[in-house]
Amino acid sequence: MKRKALAILIAVMTISLSACGGESGNAGNAKEIEELEEKIEKLEKENRELRKQLSGEEETEEQKGTDEEQNKTSTNRPDGFVAETSGICGENLTWEYGNGIIYIQGKGEMTNYDLYDFPAPWTDIKGKIAKVIVEKGCTSIGTYAFSKCNSLSGVEIANSVTEIGEGAFSNCTNLKSFVFPKNLKKVYSWCISGCTAMERITLPDALEEFEEILSIKGHGDSAATATTSMTYTQMLDSMYENHRITSQQKQEFLQKIENSAESAKKAYINPWVWGFADFEEVTWKGVIYSSSDAQALVDDLMNAGILNWDEQFAIIDEWKNKEIGIVEEYIKDNYTIVD
Repeated sequence: MKRKALAILIAVMTISLSACGGESGNAGNAKEIEELEEKIEKLEKENRELRKQLSGEEETEEQKGTDEEQNKTSTNRPDGFVAETSGICGENLTWEYGNGIIYIQGKGEMTNYDLYDFPAPWTDIKGKIAKVIVEKGCTSIGTYAFSKCNSLSGVEIANSVTEIGEGAFSNCTNLKSFVFPKNLKKVYSWCISGCTAMERITLPDALEEFEEILSIKGHGDSAATATTSMTYTQMLDSMYENHRITSQQKQEFLQKIENSAESAKKAYINPWVWGFADFEEVTWKGVIYSSSDAQALVDDLMNAGILNWDEQFAIIDEWKNKEIGIVEEYIKDNYTIVD
């Protein structure tokens, strides 16, 4: 009933407002118009609230709080931003680039990319990208999305992002700091690997899984790949002349790969290998870890179950099996076994 009365009152006042408007030269009418406009605005607000109550759409305090928090964590389109080029980067995500800024907006996951077979759509201009802004609504950063953006110096990621893909910001050599969004739960391998200028990172409290990010600075390589500057096939050729090898020598060489993998597993407890020791500081859960505290950071992440050693060891074993397969196939095709 009250809802109907409000609607009728608004209609009557609107008609009155129109009638008053016909006498534009009358100062008294102008004041009356202003008063009527204020009353209509107030009544329309009350009417909207009644509609919510009648339809069961009244927001709870919890919902209001969530909306306020989302507004706080949203990034904003820069003032004066003018898109020079644009495209699609997810089922419901679009990107725009202008004046050194790439701007991501929409909802849902970003497409996963590959550096060579399926590069990001902004690959041709990635050398110009100085800043990345990911708007509220995006839930993930795709694999290798911004890898090798060497002019990139600033990143703003909305807190709606919960996953950052493998190598997403790898080899961005001008990036000095990185703040992971606070609702981020998983960081995949090599996310900021090779960011040689990196000084400070902030890890989110919500983090649940942090895959290895070996060689963030570009020189803390895994023992598995730092065994030699040569590939294993090149090493093989340097050790055995005339492409002749005995079965025992073959097994001894394959054992070198096994030993290298085991060394890599042991190296995982070393914060220098992780790259943490290269930073000026890493912040996690309000605690600031300096380079001298790198081991404490690794221990705390491990005790919290965020660093999953089993997964890291599985990555090394996968590498080992791949290398052994390559070497065995190379010997079969290029060597004579002499016993």
